[in-house]
Amino acid sequence: MKYLLTVLVSTAIFFSACSSNDEVPKEPQISTVENSVILLMAGNNDLSSTVSTDLDELHKGIQNMNADSRIIAIAVTSTQKYVEVIENGKVEKKAFTDFSESFSTANAEHITNVIRAIESKYPSRNWNLVLWGHANGWLIKNDSIANNLFVNAPRRAYGQSVDNSKRIYINIPSLARALKSTGIHFGNIFADCCNFMCVESIYELRDVADYILGSPAEIPEEGANYSDIASLLPMKGCDSLKRIAEKYCAYYDARYTGINGVPLTIVKLSEMDKLAEATRPVMEQISKKEELNMTGLIHYYSSNLMYDMNDVIMHNVDSAVYAQWYKSFEQAVVFRHAVKKWTTGWQLPVIFDFEVTDARYGGLSMFFPMNVSDYVQNGYNDNVYKFQWPYVIGM
Repeated sequence: MKYLLTVLVSTAIFFSACSSNDEVPKEPQISTVENSVILLMAGNNDLSSTVSTDLDELHKGIQNMNADSRIIAIAVTSTQKYVEVIENGKVEKKAFTDFSESFSTANAEHITNVIRAIESKYPSRNWNLVLWGHANGWLIKNDSIANNLFVNAPRRAYGQSVDNSKRIYINIPSLARALKSTGIHFGNIFADCCNFMCVESIYELRDVADYILGSPAEIPEEGANYSDIASLLPMKGCDSLKRIAEKYCAYYDARYTGINGVPLTIVKLSEMDKLAEATRPVMEQISKKEELNMTGLIHYYSSNLMYDMNDVIMHNVDSAVYAQWYKSFEQAVVFRHAVKKWTTGWQLPVIFDFEVTDARYGGLSMFFPMNVSDYVQNGYNDNVYKFQWPYVIGM
């Protein structure tokens, strides 16, 4: 019995030692940085090849990136999904399964979950966001994730994803809820996609971030030149966003020799409620008009759905009402870059039957319901009420 006890004790010690030696080493602690940006690249569509092109540009531009900054790119193409973590001049490619088992850029829950996973794994004191891909302003379907089987149907918002041969999109109210559900309040949002700067969409995002940069019009397929702006993307504050806008504008102004370019706008989101309040008396006066004067006014979409907000109000209300409204508009729209024309390559291109001037260009589009066949037949007059903006301005 004494010998049996000795054997049992020795065996226990042996297995204990083996267990200790076989422990899986813990992952090294990832340090908290000051500034980070998430680059959400919705490329499961005809932009698939552009994902790698823009990431190559990004890699060339990180040499001057602050040591206390991090870029995390969520890359989704037609053939693969992966995550790139960029910091200290190095690029590390990660398997997407490290963050999420399934992911679609058109799924609100997926967006929330993957951003939460990134925040948990790569802590940062400040966060920015880049929305990369297709977009189409405020246009909306009945449900929050819309199956779009028609190539030319103007019914998309952001994040076009071709899943099982169906084009699906996430509408802006759903995107706003997804971002808010992450628990992150973003400093800057840079929307590198078409027609994003419409007041209906921007109002939905007012509680999600401090500032947002984008274009009210179509942009070239290649979007921003990321080698120019990579080091600025994680930086906090409106000044860094203005520098991104200036570099973006300079790149295309030089490329198109001042004829075609990209109109850009920065909005201070904390001013959107004040802008809505200031717009109520404007809409009261507009509602009394039998017909709006829209002839020759700036618009950003082929079906004239997205008129320049400033241009319409300037030409349809009394000068005193306009002057009072414009004070609030200037507080909300803190940066504007106007161009005479821009690249318009969609199936139904914009007809430039208007003149763009600095005084007329506001850089935010708005939908004004009208009793015209296109608006009625396609349900635009009704669909816009799926946003909060028409209600808060008394439209």
